[in-house]
Amino acid sequence: MTRQRRPWRIRRFLIFTVGIVVCAALGMFFLHEGRAQSDQWASILGLFLNIAAILLTIDATLGVRNGVATRQQRPADQYLENLAAAAADGYAAEGAVRRLQDPDLLPVDWQLADRDLMDHPSNIWPDADVQPPSMRCTPSLSVLEAYLQVPTGRLVVLGDAGSGKTVAALTFAVESLAVRMPGEPVPVVLPASTWDPDSQDFRSWICGRLVELDPRLSELDDDGISWAHRLVHGRGVLPVLDGLDELPTRVKADVLRNLNAVLYRGEHIVITCRTEQYRAATEAGDVLTGAAVIGLQPLRLETLAAYLPRTTRPDGSLGSGTKWTPVLQQLSDHPDLPESRSIATVLSNPLMVWLARVQFSDTDADPAQLLRPEFRDPHALRQHLLDGLVAAAYADPGRHHPRRLSAPKAERWLVHLAAHLARSGGQNLSWWRFADGIPLRGVRVALTLAATVLSAVAATIVLSVDAGQGRGLFFGCLFGVVVGAAVWLIPWLRHLPQPTAVGPTTLAQGLRQVGRILVVVVIPIGGAVIVNIATVHLSAETLVSIFTAFGTVLLAFVVAPVEAEQAVDPQRLLKADRISAITQGCLIGFAAGLLVTTAAWSALPTAATLAMGAAASVASGLVWSIVGSAWGRFALMRLYWWGTGRLPLRLMTFLVDAHSRGVLRQVGATYQFRHELLQARLATRA
Repeated sequence: MTRQRRPWRIRRFLIFTVGIVVCAALGMFFLHEGRAQSDQWASILGLFLNIAAILLTIDATLGVRNGVATRQQRPADQYLENLAAAAADGYAAEGAVRRLQDPDLLPVDWQLADRDLMDHPSNIWPDADVQPPSMRCTPSLSVLEAYLQVPTGRLVVLGDAGSGKTVAALTFAVESLAVRMPGEPVPVVLPASTWDPDSQDFRSWICGRLVELDPRLSELDDDGISWAHRLVHGRGVLPVLDGLDELPTRVKADVLRNLNAVLYRGEHIVITCRTEQYRAATEAGDVLTGAAVIGLQPLRLETLAAYLPRTTRPDGSLGSGTKWTPVLQQLSDHPDLPESRSIATVLSNPLMVWLARVQFSDTDADPAQLLRPEFRDPHALRQHLLDGLVAAAYADPGRHHPRRLSAPKAERWLVHLAAHLARSGGQNLSWWRFADGIPLRGVRVALTLAATVLSAVAATIVLSVDAGQGRGLFFGCLFGVVVGAAVWLIPWLRHLPQPTAVGPTTLAQGLRQVGRILVVVVIPIGGAVIVNIATVHLSAETLVSIFTAFGTVLLAFVVAPVEAEQAVDPQRLLKADRISAITQGCLIGFAAGLLVTTAAWSALPTAATLAMGAAASVASGLVWSIVGSAWGRFALMRLYWWGTGRLPLRLMTFLVDAHSRGVLRQVGATYQFRHELLQARLATRA
């Protein structure tokens, strides 16, 4: 589902940009007029806050006008039917890309899962006592027909990697829409990885996804309630949660508990998940109340014999057969040969069947090469088929991306990512760990030297005007040493920074963050004391006012660390850390600029002093937000890799695209290659 762009975002950016410029201009004006007395700082700060409040009011007004405030007079049923039409169009396009209709669906058998993975039979089938009834399962029965055999309307579909769970969810939605009568619930496939149960209510999350699918659902009814909310709470939507296994381990158990708590009696739901991950979630939490659980089974030889010949044109030299006929005949006549056992084992997985089709049915290649001796080992045959996964995934000219991305270019980037994982010895592509290659000690030394030299030169120039050349040089060098020592002691220069977020924190978190802030306060305190001794122009009251302003601003926003391994969405985590880094940079830049301007103005009240303060503000803010944050270091590594041609500049967009194409899978806030063999295979090409 494509995320809709909000038209007021550009206006929001312009409003806040103008606000920053206005505040900066007012600050320079007051300094020029000589209003540096401590008793007027409160009024100046109040003015800035009033301006910010006005801007926020304008922003909120624009957001409402362009968002959901417009009431429409459409009939209530029309919103439900519009959603059904939008879902049908989207799933039809998705199915066409996956070639589910060419020539037909690959039938996958299923059977009831282990007894310990589902609820009591009497909670699922009212007439059952101890044992669950036998559900009919033949190759002609789909997941929809399994769902129809469950009176509670709750079904969990399990399977191994590549067993066809996502296709099963998509097919279920398409077939349900085909037989749906007007007024019945609309099945909506929802990626489970986009739900964070810690911060989002289940139904509120569904409402947000529905608005992305059909923006008309953001409109309000006569009671001021959005139609998305009306449909979800009125049971007009059948949620199909695809990929529960892509959530962090802790979250999966919480999701099951959450669903048991919030689902109404008789409310239907369908979930797909990997078998082992679902078993771990039920052991850590609970089973889904009233849900039957089925497991997708490996493909049988009869299914392959009926499906593969239909995926390619008839071969006249083989009579009514195709180029798959010799291979299938070998499997049927000599099932005990090593080659036959290897092919049967590998092609029992729907993903491998799709790869075999892409490499042989859609090309001139002869599938008889699968009978070669080197493919007697299923591992070797599986690797051979996986070699074509990237080419197959990026064969589409532009469905996932507005600009075409060629398979060779995508494969080159994926090879670099696989090699990066091989060097780090892990499987998780965590954006905040991409900067592991940056030498921390080198960065620390370089920043300390740069801060010491630049601060000493600037302070010497300013102090020499009023205190004399010798005195100015001495105190300028002393000021540079103080700044260098403060930079050397900054905690985040000693280790890789972790993602952070701006928001309410606990007392323990706040106390841990105070240490970081106090280190930064060493710079303004030490600088102000040195300037006061050298020039004897700043009174004690002014110093106290400056220190109070610094402390108030810095302590007003305490930045809390985020447990990255338990986060749900990598994009959301990156955005939170970016906001945190920019917030910290603005605060530190404001403090540094105010200190430099105030201290230098007493000795050299010229426009050059204002420029020096502005430069110190920008430089301090940029250094803090970029070098001192996980987002900033990720941005540096991304620029480096892009400059060397190893990865694209929009790396996160590429990862999201690779995930949507099935090359990567999402696990919480990290990505993994869809198959460990694929990662190892790509890493060998680096």
